[in-house]
Amino acid sequence: MNPRLARWLFSAWLCFLAACAVIPSHPEASAPAEIAAASAATPEMELARVVRERAELSTRFGARHPEMVRVAQEEETLRDSARAEDGARFRGAMIRALSDELADALHDRQELAAQYGEAHPQMRAAQTVILALTAAINAEVHSAG
Repeated sequence: MNPRLARWLFSAWLCFLAACAVIPSHPEASAPAEIAAASAATPEMELARVVRERAELSTRFGARHPEMVRVAQEEETLRDSARAEDGARFRGAMIRALSDELADALHDRQELAAQYGEAHPQMRAAQTVILALTAAINAEVHSAG
């Protein structure tokens, strides 16, 4: 092998190894931050998460499915306890929490759009979740309080 070619290959190999050393190997490294954020969730954030979960389940199950019934009961329980805790600030905090969930759903749909076409079932499900979250925000905005 030509010495110049050998040096070039060796240099290229070292650059590759250096690049691999810089790239994080485990995406789970961000999990503690997500766990900490989840543990600091307000009742409104938890309720917004359940509203989104219910919308996602509605794309797969009917209204009488046990999972749908469970999530609907959980949503009702969370809504009652959040209103009882601080009814005056509930609406504003709930709208913000639902808006955050909507932003996450829009981001998820954008990621799916990069992989699938608009007619793909996962894209339709993502759109259904977005519509449900938008309807939940509208219901909170227009509720009497």
